[in-house]
Amino acid sequence: MIDLEMINDEIEEIGEYIKEDDYDAAYEIIEEVLIKTKGMFVENEAERFFCFDSPIQFYLYDMKLSSQKYIKRSGVDFRTLYLTKGHIDLAYERFEECEEALKNALYWNPVDPNIFYELARLFVQTKDENKLGIVLKAVRSYILDKISYSKYYAYLGEYYLLKEDYKTSLALFYVSESILETKIAKDGIQNILNKAEILNTPVTEEIIETLKKDGFYFSLDNEVLSMIYDLSYELSKNLNNKSAMYCLDVLYELTGDEKYLREKEYLE
Repeated sequence: MIDLEMINDEIEEIGEYIKEDDYDAAYEIIEEVLIKTKGMFVENEAERFFCFDSPIQFYLYDMKLSSQKYIKRSGVDFRTLYLTKGHIDLAYERFEECEEALKNALYWNPVDPNIFYELARLFVQTKDENKLGIVLKAVRSYILDKISYSKYYAYLGEYYLLKEDYKTSLALFYVSESILETKIAKDGIQNILNKAEILNTPVTEEIIETLKKDGFYFSLDNEVLSMIYDLSYELSKNLNNKSAMYCLDVLYELTGDEKYLREKEYLE
């Protein structure tokens, strides 16, 4: 019988190797763990296993993608295993293996923005404009923090950079930086300024129309924000104030609306 505690200790060890940039050692352990755990937590007609990070991710899945099966937590963090494998494959430019690994990661957590953004990084590197657009249209509904929100605009900037629409791209990189500074946006801005002199970079109606024409939104998903708020209310009714406050923290971080802070203070 496989010792799940030992497996998860090995996954933590993989994380330590990644911090040290020892990708070869990390990859070796990943492959060993995947061999040892093959056939575990397999989906069947009645149930499906996941690796969600929070109750909000569970509700996002249930609202957007529910398969009508009983949802159970996997005893092994396959999401992290495959996400890390994809990250290493991308570093070594094994593009097909990277895409396959990240699709496997999405199987275990279909609402994790980190997986979508790693796919976005892959498609920027391979200059696959079509697949990058698909990823960005999907990830918008799963944004739960500032860094994910900032990356949404940064990778939209990368999308329009691939299309050589420098004006739209630069404006989106600046929006990304206004939410939270990231290396993606910083490098993107410098890249464009090295290519062309663009003086007018604010987001205008013209740019918003460009996004809309391509099937993108210049906003958060209001349906998701409402779902998180409803969830906070249900949790507080059931006296689960800690989880309710977490939901309100997410809403405040995404919107900056102080009403969520006031509601949180009430629950405290």
